[in-house]
Amino acid sequence: MPTKKTVKKAASQKIAITPRKTKRTVINTELAPKAIGPYSQAIRVNGFIFCAGQTPIDPAVMEIGKVQFMICQACHGPEGKGIQGLAPPLAGSNWVMGPVENLIRIQLRGLQGPITVSGTEYTFPAPMTPQFFQTDEQIAAVLTYVRNSWGNKASPVTPEQVKVFRGEVGLPALTVADLKPPGEKPVAPEKPAAPEEPAAPENPAAGEAAVPPAAEAAETPAK
Repeated sequence: MPTKKTVKKAASQKIAITPRKTKRTVINTELAPKAIGPYSQAIRVNGFIFCAGQTPIDPAVMEIGKVQFMICQACHGPEGKGIQGLAPPLAGSNWVMGPVENLIRIQLRGLQGPITVSGTEYTFPAPMTPQFFQTDEQIAAVLTYVRNSWGNKASPVTPEQVKVFRGEVGLPALTVADLKPPGEKPVAPEKPAAPEEPAAPENPAAGEAAVPPAAEAAETPAK
């Protein structure tokens, strides 16, 4: 906030002081569905794109998550594509963009395969090592980062959500049977078939005018 002295000085010099406004632009996602995801609208806030109804992601949280992901990328790869025979992909994963509860519990307890990710089954030689040594804030940040990187778009994870499951630390590694179903990927609605156009009438003989069927029937005498 400018001081009274600053405002007075600005007024004497006829300098207009206006508060900084956040630039918000509504985007039609039909123009860029791959970048936005399966949403009808999105909002651009100061350069960041958020889906309609999605909580804006704090850039500072994403930075913390990126640092914490350095541990995860040893198995999942720096771009979240996974490593064959070691760990499934995170990019485009229906599990990653599914219930937050699954990711938090996996982070705290680890996971034993097999698991089917977006239609492909993955079996890894050993259970995923739990990352319970991370704080609630760090787990929330890395999961938020994973859910909003490499084309993924999902709600952020909060430390409060992580805290709810902190008591599961020390329990055996989870299996798919212990998790909530991730749900299927959104399917675009099918477009209705275009109505068939009526067949074009045959060309009348040269020199004859075309007679509408109704008129022709009226001219035909009843037998």
